[in-house]
Amino acid sequence: MRKPRMGHLPLATFIAFSAAALSLTGCRGHVAAPYPTWATPSASYVPQAASGNAYDGYALAALSVEATGGKQLTRVSFYPDQRKAAIAVCDPAIKQIETASKLPCDFRFVPRPPFTPAPYQQGWRLIGRALEWKIEASAQAADFDAAINLGILATRFGLDLTGGGATDASLGYVIADDARRALAPWLPKMGAAQLEKLAKGVEEALARKPGLAKTLNHEADNIRMSVQALQDAFQKNDFKQFEENLGPEAREAVEYLQGLRSNDTKRVAYFAGFAKEAEGEIRWLLACAAQPTAKREKEPKFPSELERPWKRFAHHLFLSGRPIIQMDDRTLARTRLLVLNADLIFAAKTAKRYPSDLSGFPADIKTDPFTGEPFLYRQNGAQYEIYSVGENLTDDAGDTDDTFTTPDLTLERSQQG
Repeated sequence: MRKPRMGHLPLATFIAFSAAALSLTGCRGHVAAPYPTWATPSASYVPQAASGNAYDGYALAALSVEATGGKQLTRVSFYPDQRKAAIAVCDPAIKQIETASKLPCDFRFVPRPPFTPAPYQQGWRLIGRALEWKIEASAQAADFDAAINLGILATRFGLDLTGGGATDASLGYVIADDARRALAPWLPKMGAAQLEKLAKGVEEALARKPGLAKTLNHEADNIRMSVQALQDAFQKNDFKQFEENLGPEAREAVEYLQGLRSNDTKRVAYFAGFAKEAEGEIRWLLACAAQPTAKREKEPKFPSELERPWKRFAHHLFLSGRPIIQMDDRTLARTRLLVLNADLIFAAKTAKRYPSDLSGFPADIKTDPFTGEPFLYRQNGAQYEIYSVGENLTDDAGDTDDTFTTPDLTLERSQQG
């Protein structure tokens, strides 16, 4: 993991050097302690049509939709005619996405200062919605071949997007989740060959999904950019962006910072502490990425509020990675459950019975991300249950709510086998 950069000096050396510089100024007048570099901006990435990277095709598809989507890009809800119009806008882009998805995907992530929008989000969001609507329409028309092809495409596209930062990953999970929800209730009506194709396609999409650590490492770069941005604002004495985006909650924190203008020692200590907390959050996020929920460390503990005058900034700027861990667990669990349910129903249609256990399934598909152990499975004649214990890590006998997430987590289905 990269460490924050303070020129070429380690943090402790930098603080000691700054303190010594301050003590030696004496009658020579005040010499300000240097400002460390916590993060360096990167140039924007320009997608190329012939790159051989799926990401470029995804980016160009988003740009094409953003150029023609108009009001469709910002709608929250859609009437039937508006859906048709949005699908018409997205159809050429969906063809681009389909072609691109056949290539390997290397997400070209560029760290961003806080309050800077992530690129391509409006286009990708509308494309994801159009894919969901097309899956629903195909399934309702019993055109399961088309629904499966679109579902596999949307799953691959959505999971590929999780290789970016938190904003990209969040949208990617939504796209994959919406596609799965549109397909899941129709599994019992699909033929054996269709179920086999669906399971194989979604399993391949899961196999190429970027690991959670990649997403969180990218978000770590955004967190470090936040430390740099706040220090830059202090140096320029311009906190307008922070005040506008964080609202009244930031006023007290900004006033405290303003009071450090005549005290280099406190300013150096402030930003060193702020950066140290950022790195503590990053270490915890990456440790979480390496373990199932059951084995993760508790949230990191930081000093009391009185010793953290940057607490309000940290609350808004450092916590973006935490929801991504939960989203990854849920999406991964239910997308694996989609594969397993398709395989189980396939077995019932071809072998005329459900398997007695999950021993014949690949470990990476039958593993519950919450426990690191196989999903819970019970077979009883013509019926079966398969589910995750969910976030409470307790077997509640498959009991779940109307969101299919708690207390146990299941595939979104209206009927079994």
